[in-house]
Amino acid sequence: MIIRPVTDQDLETIEELANSVTAGLTSLSKDAAVIKNNIEKATASFKKNVQAPGDEFYFFVIEDESKKKVVGTCSIWAQTGYHDPFYSYVVHKFSRESKLLGKQSQIELLQLSTSRCGPSEIGTLFLKPDYRNGGNGRLLSLSRFLFIANNPERFDTTIIAEMRGVSDAEGRSPFWESLGRKFFDIDFKLADYLVSKSKQFIADLMPTYPIYTTFLSDEAREAIGKTHENTTPALRLLESEGFTKTNQVDIFDAGPKISCQIQKIRSIKESRVAKVAQISNDLIDNLDHLVSNTNVKNFRASMGTVKVLDMNTVIISKKLSENLNIKLGDEIRYVPFKAS
Repeated sequence: MIIRPVTDQDLETIEELANSVTAGLTSLSKDAAVIKNNIEKATASFKKNVQAPGDEFYFFVIEDESKKKVVGTCSIWAQTGYHDPFYSYVVHKFSRESKLLGKQSQIELLQLSTSRCGPSEIGTLFLKPDYRNGGNGRLLSLSRFLFIANNPERFDTTIIAEMRGVSDAEGRSPFWESLGRKFFDIDFKLADYLVSKSKQFIADLMPTYPIYTTFLSDEAREAIGKTHENTTPALRLLESEGFTKTNQVDIFDAGPKISCQIQKIRSIKESRVAKVAQISNDLIDNLDHLVSNTNVKNFRASMGTVKVLDMNTVIISKKLSENLNIKLGDEIRYVPFKAS
């Protein structure tokens, strides 16, 4: 399996993948024009000479090299809120007490937050169900960190991720039904689709005053800060990398926003750069390391074995060198595939 930047030739496949996704993954739009624009933007971003993060969008695919078949996607936004505000609900909790009644109540409220030129964000993580094994999901998710480690000037010092919130098999979000629908009068799937095209309707209709969760349904309150069952493994993986939950949630499904400083992300902190001193025909690849080249527009990442000779030189297999487009003397970045 190989991670690489998206290309124009992937358009049709990305459209097929997007149409197979249920509601909740807003960053992988089903709109053909949006997908085409995202691919064009990503292609330009990979080619761009960058000294500081801006409106760049890095869109990757995972390819089954043996079948020449794209089976998943992931991405990084260099800076959130660059063109459109980044919206979230900040969850505030406090207590109130009445001595006269002898009662104390725990209060929770949601305050709409808008930010511009904020941290970098990882997202668009999707993998076809029949490929969700053998470490492919981990490879897809963590490969972005090697790209960030190779190019820190392209990103903010903080990385965030918005995790998909609770919804049922029909794509119904209890949080949206109890709150969002009251102001927009549309269903969750339509809101999910519209936000991939424009966020203006949020600014037009979303209430700006604090919302007390007491007035929401029990089901909606229970969903605040919780992930969809299919997203929980992705959350656990990022938590093992150092990410922690913030006090912010998504304004549509109340899924949690998580965050980590770049230098604290395990796959970045523990990664090493070394020169390839030997390419072996006999080295058998185990899936023990996440490995990438150090290129930008021709970035490649995969799994394999790295045999360390010293701090600066390594041996890799012929197969891994082919997957990464590596030749003798080139540099690679590598990190143990899992935390010790």
